[in-house]
Amino acid sequence: MKTIFATLALFTLPVTSFAGDWIEVEGGVMELDIKQEEVEESLWSFLENKSDISFQVRESYSYQYQAKTKDELYINAFCNALGKRDLHKDFLIVMDGGSCFFQATLNLLNGEFTLLGVNGEA
Repeated sequence: MKTIFATLALFTLPVTSFAGDWIEVEGGVMELDIKQEEVEESLWSFLENKSDISFQVRESYSYQYQAKTKDELYINAFCNALGKRDLHKDFLIVMDGGSCFFQATLNLLNGEFTLLGVNGEA
């Protein structure tokens, strides 16, 4: 119960984004109002501890997110939205692009990141 409460603390009222924009993508199993600063801080801590990839400057990223299941939050991070589009409707998907484009999955029950995918270089 303590773990669930601590995790839910990340998902209450929205706050001003720490670095980039946080955009909820329509179509998730539930709507989430996340504490953007805390989720972003947790994400970057995960990246620093679990990856040896050289990422872009943190402030250059924007984030899309969606509850894929009641237990899983999918995050899509990118440096460039590549033109104007409604980022609330669909996830931005690009081929290649290196560390400017990465995806992560956060377990909503325990607050731990479970997956990381980083685009390759062309």
